[in-house]
Amino acid sequence: MDLLVIDLKNAEVERIPSPLSLEGLEEGISLHRKYGKESLVITSPSSVSMETSSINCWTVVWDSPLLGHETFALFNTYHGYSLYRLGIKAMVILGRSDRMKYIALSSASIEILPSENLRGTESLYFEEVALSSHSDLSLSTGPAGDSGVKFASIQSGGKNMPGIDLGHIFFLHNLKGIVLPGFPDRKAGEGNIPQRNAEKGEYFKSIRSYGGYSFVSKASSLGWLPVRGWQDRTDPRSGSIDGCAMAERYGNYPESCSDCILACDRRRKDGHILPKWREMMTLGTNLGFFDPDNIDSIVSEVRKYGLDASVTGSMLAYILSDEERMAEYGLKDRSVPEIVALISRIASGCILYNGLSDLPGCIQCQDHLPIDFDLRGASAMALSYSSLLGFFLPATLLFPKRRPKEDAAATIAFYEVIHYLALSSLGHPPMCSDLGYWSKVPEAAFQSRLLARFYSRRFHAFGHSSLELLEKGMEIYRILGVEWTPLPSHFLLDSDSAGGSDTVPLKRLQDYWDEEKLRLEIMLRSRREKRVKHSAERSAKDGGSEVLG
Repeated sequence: MDLLVIDLKNAEVERIPSPLSLEGLEEGISLHRKYGKESLVITSPSSVSMETSSINCWTVVWDSPLLGHETFALFNTYHGYSLYRLGIKAMVILGRSDRMKYIALSSASIEILPSENLRGTESLYFEEVALSSHSDLSLSTGPAGDSGVKFASIQSGGKNMPGIDLGHIFFLHNLKGIVLPGFPDRKAGEGNIPQRNAEKGEYFKSIRSYGGYSFVSKASSLGWLPVRGWQDRTDPRSGSIDGCAMAERYGNYPESCSDCILACDRRRKDGHILPKWREMMTLGTNLGFFDPDNIDSIVSEVRKYGLDASVTGSMLAYILSDEERMAEYGLKDRSVPEIVALISRIASGCILYNGLSDLPGCIQCQDHLPIDFDLRGASAMALSYSSLLGFFLPATLLFPKRRPKEDAAATIAFYEVIHYLALSSLGHPPMCSDLGYWSKVPEAAFQSRLLARFYSRRFHAFGHSSLELLEKGMEIYRILGVEWTPLPSHFLLDSDSAGGSDTVPLKRLQDYWDEEKLRLEIMLRSRREKRVKHSAERSAKDGGSEVLG
């Protein structure tokens, strides 16, 4: 497997044997730090994941101008499989082209091709032009990315991909997109482990039947649904966008990422991809919309321009919460046409192109990371945002039948992050594993810290032991250097709108997290010392003269 280094400034391509034994996220972080902050690093799925599953995750690592620090994104689409089949273990993109270009990869060649004539076009149009002559898969920017909007995303097949400002990163390199071959002879991994695990869980049937929309009603019942600029966190109108209502309205046509049988997304009969369940919240309920057609119109406009849905939704929610702010940004009312017109102006780069930093009063994390949920009902997610990781942690959100206790939630959240980091690095999708494991864990584990720790440490997936995942996850956790940051006072001081007086006890939750981290470090160190001792004893028994620790 090779390392591919592409210098867009000098139009140079270098392909060399990969110098690292690392894979996945670990390799991406290492290469990004070696080649510098301006580098964009893409790693293919690990060899292990290719052998065990048809869902192969690949990673992108970059230095985010929006967030102000190194970050990464995890993808479970066919693009990673394509890179692997091309023999590319990792790809590093450097420099800025003087004219807009796109990268075309194939089994026969690696080309840097002109695309200045495609500047400002929608991602779907780029795909139509580029893929007609080159390949089957693409990653590309939309008009917002080409205009330099800092919270522009990249897209594939008309859908936004993860990565809060990857579209802007492409802009900084003057890169329109990347195209790859599809390899129609592709064979799924023999194990198909995530499918088997997911099918065993009680949530599989619900997700398979209704997609991610089944989580909307869960969000409202547990009190983490963002409503009208986080003014409320539950609303009876959420029933109009839950799984049953959406299936009745549009039919049940699954839309899946790669070969994942969970099929969290949905489309209409005509092929139009409906909003994802999180888009239903960030660009729907948090703007005060509960009619799915209205939400779909707003989401379609965001996708059309290639804007990040979470940042856009947070900005719009803030603007719509105050009449004077609405007037300042030219909104006559809260109608969909007015909001669509504002989105168009934002995407052109004329206003608010820096994202949340242009709206300091808007609810956001310290580094301008948008918040998708009402954290007063989601203590585990509060910890995720406070750590600046921002991972979606499904265990304490989707599986408990009532709100978890603080210490149990913090414990599960910590181990979820550790498992997320480990699985990401190994090329496996964390979501499938969570569905397969946590849906079978007894309800008592969400109310008892001791049980939460017990079941969290038993977590295993894709043929990797629980100990292996814990060691790998902690290794990456240390590399990232995770630190605590404050959260918006809205979630810490405001009264609970769902009927109680609870707020997010952030300091207490962080203490629980840090305690679990220390416990795990002690346990892992003890295990390592035992292995070294055992090795020494065996070496001495075999007559060895020295022992290497």
